[in-house]
Amino acid sequence: MLGSAFSACKPDDVTLVNVSRRGTVRGDNVINYQADVLRDPEKLLRRMKTDVLSIDVFITMAYDRRFSSIEKMNRKRFLGEVELDVFSPLRMSVLCGAYFWSKDDRTTNMQRGRKVIHISSGAAFGKTSRPELASYSGAKAALTVMTEYLHDYLFSSFGVSAHVVAPGSLQNPQVKEHTVSALWELQGASLDQFTVRKIFE
Repeated sequence: MLGSAFSACKPDDVTLVNVSRRGTVRGDNVINYQADVLRDPEKLLRRMKTDVLSIDVFITMAYDRRFSSIEKMNRKRFLGEVELDVFSPLRMSVLCGAYFWSKDDRTTNMQRGRKVIHISSGAAFGKTSRPELASYSGAKAALTVMTEYLHDYLFSSFGVSAHVVAPGSLQNPQVKEHTVSALWELQGASLDQFTVRKIFE
């Protein structure tokens, strides 16, 4: 949903690389990979390295549709949520540093405004009034906190910044529009600090 909206308004000189287990994004200058980022992220990044010369902005939006409440939460479901929503985006971002951003010096990476943008959720702030979103909200809150540390690592190592966009429900056309606008705003910004953009209904 967000990838298609992002593709629809991107400039012609921007190439969009979409990674998904099932979905594809249509449009000009779009590369689609059907892959499970949890299974073998190193293999995926090696494959991308042969097809893509560089990555300026790396955006992740991982989530699982199977949520669980505090009452019905089980260990496997919760740890799976954390692995997908927190570990996977962090691991992929670190691998981007190793496979792409390490090829250039910090000054070049900063001049090109290279950055990571993690799509979190307004649910991370615990105000959804939906108890079934407990595990999802907790994982997204952890992603926001961990992105602070990711930023410290990437910026000190490569001159690459890290950011979080926390939208409300993307089923809401207005929220989706604001989210895409915020992504494009961040894409073109040269920022040297961690930022959180909150977008609610």
